[in-house]
Amino acid sequence: MHELIGSQLHVPLAALRGGNPDTPQCNRCGWRRQPQYDLVGELPAWLDPEDDGKRRDQPDLYISVQRLPTTDPKCFTIGDWRDAVKLVFPADRWTEIKKQKGASGVQAWDVGVVAPEVIEEPGLL
Repeated sequence: MHELIGSQLHVPLAALRGGNPDTPQCNRCGWRRQPQYDLVGELPAWLDPEDDGKRRDQPDLYISVQRLPTTDPKCFTIGDWRDAVKLVFPADRWTEIKKQKGASGVQAWDVGVVAPEVIEEPGLL
């Protein structure tokens, strides 16, 4: 078990325009979870163009292309430090890691990278 602390390169999750993400809010302190799209009904219509309610390998988590690092990092973190921070590797780095003996059985999920025009305004969540 490892704990992610002190990431120098951290990117918040993005809320997709027209989506209905699962963002429960704490009744006591008002904290709201960053957007996740675990179910097909939470995705915006532009990610379900056939409107048939089928998941087509769309990611659950999205980040803005504008928030991506300008350098070529080996890894960075995404998410909310109070909920569930995730470690992200660029595809070529993850391909290298998967080849290592110790990586057997490690699960990974895609993260969507989207343009600013498909992101809700930050203050609306």
